[in-house]
Amino acid sequence: MQTYSYVQCVRKACSFRFPSPETDPVDLRCPKCGAGTTIVANGMDASPHPLERDDSNLHLEGFLDNIRSIFNTGSIFRTSEGCGISKLHLGGITPAPSHPRMHKTSLGSENIIPWEQHWNGLSAIQQLKANGYQIISLEYNSNSVPLFSIRSIPSPVVLVAGNENFGIDPAILAESYIVTHLPMTGKKESLNVAIAFSITAYWLRFGMKNEP
Repeated sequence: MQTYSYVQCVRKACSFRFPSPETDPVDLRCPKCGAGTTIVANGMDASPHPLERDDSNLHLEGFLDNIRSIFNTGSIFRTSEGCGISKLHLGGITPAPSHPRMHKTSLGSENIIPWEQHWNGLSAIQQLKANGYQIISLEYNSNSVPLFSIRSIPSPVVLVAGNENFGIDPAILAESYIVTHLPMTGKKESLNVAIAFSITAYWLRFGMKNEP
């Protein structure tokens, strides 16, 4: 368990307070003004919390349809590991975990979550649908329903997220069991795709009653 210190700038006009990985940071200068610092608190990293029990009986996989960003893809890998997604399908231009920069956001989860590359996303979705998967597409359109109105869904499920600029392939939307969107109260119409995927995946896993 790693210990750390919180230090504060001794210059009252600055008083910049920040964490240091060292328990006794000798001659540590304030990064804001360059003055000296003093230790004001000590702590240690929290113990890992016990894993949540999953009683949902939901088999959940993810499908990334032409996600452009390496970092969005890496972030989705990390979310998937956290909320029990069994597999990620990478469609079209979605970068694979072999990309050297993905680890910055995936933090090793790309070595835990099984994944498969599909050059034709529509064909892959059609095959998953033929195998009994319910296709849930995350997109705002005239037919989409608010995410939190979904109270149950048959398993297994594939959650689809689309390109940051163009969204999900219209032909994949047409194959969907449900098209859903996140309610928005601000002026912006959508969230970052990795954030939206995370919220939706956690709702499907923990926020509703799932059917066997």
